[in-house]
Formats: sequence, C-alpha cells, structure tokens
Amino acid sequence: MSFAVSYGITPWVTGMGLQNAFIVAAFVGLAQTLSFLLFVRYGRHLREISVSRYRKYVQEMAAAGLIH
Repeated sequence: MSFAVSYGITPWVTGMGLQNAFIVAAFVGLAQTLSFLLFVRYGRHLREISVSRYRKYVQEMAAAGLIH
C-alpha cells in the first residue's frame, strides 16, 4: 500500500504543491471518516426499505441450493 501511495502522491504534490495536496487529502479523509454519520442517521430506514429485496435474494439463493 505504501508503495502505491508513494507513486500516487508524487505527481499529486508536483502538480498541486505540498500544502494544497495535503489540505485536499485531509478533507478527503475527513469526509470518509464522517460518512458514518449518514448511516447513523439513515441506516435504519435504508435497512427497512431493502428488506423485500433481501428476502427475494435469499429465496433465489435457496432455490439455487446456495444456502446452508
């Protein structure tokens, strides 16, 4: 992973400059970290509306013999 990051960071820093590249990286990391708040707020509703699709999927897998 660090090998890949070093190859990705070098052109990024070269193109944007050190400060701007790491400011963008910080905000991307912050957005990723705070995305859990969406699931805290809307997770129950998302699970409730996906119940019928999940049951259909389980029935298809059971019919194909892919459950235990």
